[in-house]
Amino acid sequence: MRLFALLMSLTLLANAQTPFENLVNQFYWDYYEFSPSEGTAVGFHQYDGRLESYSPSTLDAERKMFHSY
Repeated sequence: MRLFALLMSLTLLANAQTPFENLVNQFYWDYYEFSPSEGTAVGFHQYDGRLESYSPSTLDAERKMFHSY
């Protein structure tokens, strides 16, 4: 039983992400919302059928997203 608990703890530690990894992952998810064709190109098919929007409000929101990082 102790061995099982130790293995589970090690598995959780191995799968834990650092704050930097979390930041990078969040950046890309935010980025793909504004660039869905790139999200599809790298294999995230939830962006299939979506195109970029170049409206002033979307570009402003994208600029704010970039500045938040």
